[in-house]
Amino acid sequence: MSIRQNIRDLAIGINNFMAFAAFFLIVGIVAVVSVFAPLQNSWMIIAIGLGAVVGWALLYGFWFVSTGILDELKKLNNR
Repeated sequence: MSIRQNIRDLAIGINNFMAFAAFFLIVGIVAVVSVFAPLQNSWMIIAIGLGAVVGWALLYGFWFVSTGILDELKKLNNR
């Protein structure tokens, strides 16, 4: 592998890690806040958390699709 390919693979790996870390950060914050919030506010916190997860899915959905396409193209080019 060339240095350029190694750097590209490293960048993809870092971005994939950041995407999963952001998801678990959202889930963790919502879980902690909903435990310590008053009961009447917990539904609002859960709704905000679901909105954050939908926003995360929209932002990172394209990233996961494009990296999947890149992996498939690599397999086709290596044959």
